[in-house]
Amino acid sequence: MSRQSCLLPGLILGAGLLTGCTSIHTQIAIDAPPDRVRAIVTDYASYPAWNPFVVKVVGDMSAGKDVQVTVHPVGQALVTGTGHVLVADADRIAWSGHLGLPGVFSGVHTFLIQPDGSGRTLFSNDEKMRGLSVLFYDFGPTKEAFVAMNQALKQRAEVH
Repeated sequence: MSRQSCLLPGLILGAGLLTGCTSIHTQIAIDAPPDRVRAIVTDYASYPAWNPFVVKVVGDMSAGKDVQVTVHPVGQALVTGTGHVLVADADRIAWSGHLGLPGVFSGVHTFLIQPDGSGRTLFSNDEKMRGLSVLFYDFGPTKEAFVAMNQALKQRAEVH
């Protein structure tokens, strides 16, 4: 994770709004074919049974649709927000969302499912975040939750 300042266009007494930017990138190799991993990742109804981070998705996870997503950072309270699905295809699922007022926190979360050429899958779980709260928020528990989700997905895919 790297945290930096970003200057967003906008007017606050004639100046730009200074906010923070950061990203989380995690990746795991899974000893299962991409089709199996994709089937698990896109079975949103089963998330409560295995996914320690994205614990609930309500709505149609198709590009252009809005969904309710509930996440559980390690050691923190559940957070529910509305996401707008940007992409939902065979190798990538991405949604954008925000919490609170505009400029406080916004992010784009992406799952990437890629073959590694040997019948295995590389799964990436990423988020790019920006907003005033990014300057002050500890994203360590969120990254831990990404890693826990990746491990749970690996275990589930390799058992099937």
